[in-house]
Amino acid sequence: MVKKNIRFTSDNRDFIECHHNEKGMSRRDFMKGLVMTGAALSATGGLYLPAEADEVSTSSFIPVKLRTNPFTKDGKPILVVVTGTNHEKMLMEGLNTLIGFDKIVNGKDILIKPNFLMDEPYPTTTDPDFAILLAQHLKNVGANQVTLCDSSQYSESGSESAFRFLKIYEKGKKAGVKVISVDLEKEEDFAVVERSDWESHPHIKVNKHILKADMIINTPVLKRHVTAGLTCALKNHFGSVYGSHRWMAHRASRMGKEGLNFFMKSVAEFADAARPELTIVDARSILTGMGPAQQMPGAKVKKGVNRIIFSGDMVATDVYCSRIMKEHDESFSPSVLDVTWRHAQKLGLGTMDLTQVKVVELTA
Repeated sequence: MVKKNIRFTSDNRDFIECHHNEKGMSRRDFMKGLVMTGAALSATGGLYLPAEADEVSTSSFIPVKLRTNPFTKDGKPILVVVTGTNHEKMLMEGLNTLIGFDKIVNGKDILIKPNFLMDEPYPTTTDPDFAILLAQHLKNVGANQVTLCDSSQYSESGSESAFRFLKIYEKGKKAGVKVISVDLEKEEDFAVVERSDWESHPHIKVNKHILKADMIINTPVLKRHVTAGLTCALKNHFGSVYGSHRWMAHRASRMGKEGLNFFMKSVAEFADAARPELTIVDARSILTGMGPAQQMPGAKVKKGVNRIIFSGDMVATDVYCSRIMKEHDESFSPSVLDVTWRHAQKLGLGTMDLTQVKVVELTA
C-alpha cells in the first residue's frame, strides 16, 4: 500500500539535518539515512519518501519513453541561437531554422512545459505571453492540440497561485490554448515510470499529461539556483514530477556530498523521465547572482541579454546557456553542474561537447 504524500513542514528540518555529515558518507549509509528520514517524516506528518520498489505494484510501472531528438543535421544535434529585441521575430526565426519543424508538429497533441513555479514575473517564471505566442504558432502550423501544463509550488494562495498571478488562464482562454495546473500532491495525476540506468531513483512519478502527449516542448527560463547552480533545460523538469520526489531531492542536498550528488543526479533523472523533443530557452532576460526567485538576497535581473536558444539536446542547451550565465555573472561557475551533465549525458539526453553540436547563430 503506497503511503499518502504529506507536504513537508519546516518543523521537520532538524530531523533531516541530523543526518548531515560534512565529511561525507558512503552511498549505502546515505540511502539508509534517506529512507529513515522519509519514514520518520511520514510518521510525524512530514514529508513522504517516494515508495521503494517493493511497496508499489510493479505492474503499474511504465518504462520511460525514450523520445529522440528530431532536430539534427549530419548526425549532430542542432542548437539555434537567435539574438534580437523582438521576441516574436526571434521565435519565428528560430523555429523556421529547425529542419522540418512544421512537419514534425503537424497533427500532434503537443504539451508545452513552462516554468510556472511561483508568484513572480519573468525571468523567475516563463513569460506567459511568450508561451502563448509559441502555442498559437504551433496551432497555425497544424498541431492538433496544444496544452500549457505545469505544477507550481504551494503558497498561501494554493497550488494554482502562480497560474493566477501570471494570468495564464485568461491568456490561454483568449488564445484558444488549453491550460492545466497539476496539483503536485495529487498522486492520481502522476504515473510511475522506471529505468534501470537511474541511480538516485528506482522509479519516478511523472505528470500523466506529459506521458500522454505526442510531443513535449520544454520552455525554461535561464536563472541561478542556490542548490542546482543553474535552472535551465534539465532543472525545469523538477516541475514534471510528483511533489515528494522534488522535496526529498532538495532535502537530500543538505546531507553531505553524497546527498548533493543524489540531488544533482535527480536533476538529470527527472529530465530523463520527461524527455522533451525540443527545448526553447527564453534568455532575453536572466536571473543572476542568486535564485530561483527574485526575492532572494543577491538575486538580480539582468536585462538586455536578448537571446533565445532552441535545441533538442538538453545537455548541450545547458552547457551553452551556462556560458551565457558566466558572461553576465562572474560569481557563477559552470563546473558545479558537472555531476548533473555527466549523468544526463550517460542517460542519452545530449552531449557536453559543443564541438559535436551544429551551432547556428542568427540575428532577428
